[in-house]
Amino acid sequence: MQRFYTFCIRFLQISSLVLFGILAVSSFFRTAYLENAYEIVIRLGWDNPLLNLLFLCCFLALLTGIGKLFLRFEKGAGVLLVLSCLWIFGVSLLWTYFSKSGPASDCGSVYYAAKRFAVDDFSAISYRDSYFSVYPFQLGLAFFYEIIFRIVRSDNFHILQGVNALCLVVCTVSQYFLCGRIFRKKDAQVYTLLLTDFCLPFIMYGSYIYGEIPSFAFLLFGTWMLLLTLEGQTKFSPARKVLHGFLALLSLTCGVLVRKNSLVFMIALGIILVLWLLQNRHRLSSKRLALCLVYFLLLFALSFSVIPMVQNLYAKRSGQRLNPGIPASTYLAMGLMETEAGPGHYSGYNFETFTEAADYDAETASEIGWNDYRRQLSYFAAHPGYGLQFFWKKFCIQWLNTGWSVFDSTFVPFGERLPVIESCFSGPLYGVLKAYMTNYQMVLYLLCAICSFVCFLDKKKDTVFLYLFPLTAFGGALLFLAWEASGRYVLPYAVFMLPCGGYGMCRLLDRTAPIFTVLRKGKKNV
Repeated sequence: MQRFYTFCIRFLQISSLVLFGILAVSSFFRTAYLENAYEIVIRLGWDNPLLNLLFLCCFLALLTGIGKLFLRFEKGAGVLLVLSCLWIFGVSLLWTYFSKSGPASDCGSVYYAAKRFAVDDFSAISYRDSYFSVYPFQLGLAFFYEIIFRIVRSDNFHILQGVNALCLVVCTVSQYFLCGRIFRKKDAQVYTLLLTDFCLPFIMYGSYIYGEIPSFAFLLFGTWMLLLTLEGQTKFSPARKVLHGFLALLSLTCGVLVRKNSLVFMIALGIILVLWLLQNRHRLSSKRLALCLVYFLLLFALSFSVIPMVQNLYAKRSGQRLNPGIPASTYLAMGLMETEAGPGHYSGYNFETFTEAADYDAETASEIGWNDYRRQLSYFAAHPGYGLQFFWKKFCIQWLNTGWSVFDSTFVPFGERLPVIESCFSGPLYGVLKAYMTNYQMVLYLLCAICSFVCFLDKKKDTVFLYLFPLTAFGGALLFLAWEASGRYVLPYAVFMLPCGGYGMCRLLDRTAPIFTVLRKGKKNV
């Protein structure tokens, strides 16, 4: 059993090192960008490595200087946490106000349906010719929005953007305490906060009315509560342990409710929990082991069934039979097709196959999708060079995408923007933001690669939760090589990588500190 555990840990270390290593090197030389936010064509271009190196040195020096400033004081980390929360909350609301972004496309369909649901109008639900007949899983997000509208007694979409700003704060606080429990270094907490403060896409996505930001908050907070439940201090009372366990159960389930792709995180969490049981099998009593197993089974049963339960709820409330919706095979087939936006990006194939070719019949659409999927795979097998180029370009366009598609996700204005704000989407300021975000991604990927490399070299026994976020990123990379592609789909893994980047920065300074000490001594002797 110990050999199996060691093998699994080694695999997690190597897989994360390979992923982050590839990202660090590729982001140093390549970038994926739009000419302006109103285009849909993503271009893969070359970066200037000398300018990237200059940015890297300046950015790391800035991080080090600010980090050391707060680490000088006993309560510096706590002060930085408060300042970070105020900064992120305030800037997110300001950007939301001035950018004039609102619910469009899928976001609009879910938002306007939730408004109707809040007043018991279920006309948006039907077996065909409706949004939810095509995407029934979006009823989970609509249910979340309906609850908010009923609580606040208003359906203004700015309320949802305010909720997003609060969720960004929850993400920041949860990451801070997760770093403390996983890495056990205050330095890692400080540098994670600083990386989060400088992550403009993370803050700007607060104006985006969709399930991304709430899901991050639910998943990170739920993981924090889960860690307190499993590895919390012994001084915690049984009642407090139960509270932590309940909050973890509720929060992680809600993370899947508002964004179905969160199942990638839950699968990674399931693997980590199995390894945690193996790691602690000699320490746990038979009673506690049984309780953990029951709790884990309940957690995953709820996570995988919450959306079907909500769908059944709306079917009863509306009196309508729900369509299973677009089958997975059409997403997989579309993920292997060349499109105007880029390899494997959205082209409307899945929608047209389901609504037109299959006439809203899920089984027929599934069969068509699998046939096209096999046809594309056969073509790649017959042309392996083209296949490798296709998947490499698809990978780069998603992971190196400027701001993880923040501009093309939020460019639709609900009102006239100020010229300076419009410039952020299609003028000189867009070029500045694009350059900054591209280089920020490079720094983050490099620090995550350093984190993975140090974990690979270290022989000490750390908590297995250290590998949760890298495993989630690795699983997401594999999924979206096969699935429909989008830079926005990478955003969750970028957010989950921030603690790894903070720990990587911490360990980088630990390794380089002796070098700078020698240099300082040399200067004094001269």
